[in-house]
Amino acid sequence: MRTLRYEEILLEMAGSDERAVYAVLVSHVGADNRISREQLGRTVLGKYNTTIDRTVRKHISNMRMNGHLICSDSGSGGYYLPSSRKEVDDMTAELESRAYRLLEESRMMKRAADELFTSTPQMRMTI
Repeated sequence: MRTLRYEEILLEMAGSDERAVYAVLVSHVGADNRISREQLGRTVLGKYNTTIDRTVRKHISNMRMNGHLICSDSGSGGYYLPSSRKEVDDMTAELESRAYRLLEESRMMKRAADELFTSTPQMRMTI
């Protein structure tokens, strides 16, 4: 049943590389059926290198930003369409954790920059 819904979404998508990525993902529903980014790149674009890797990540990001449910797990790797709400919840929890971590890194870098670049020199008195 879920596959049918994903196939309906696919039919509504305009022709593009993103549509081609989604077309492959339709046969990868559920975390147990994930496809690696390399395999996805080779299937859709016929080869794999660092440029293809970035392209696949960008397509996935664009589709997520357009409301498509595409899951992944940094621990296990690979992409898949969710077969349950829990898979979506696990994915969004990981995204939120990464976002929090990035904000913390930013905050710590700003603090270090403040200490390095904005410290007021001590006034010295000469006698």
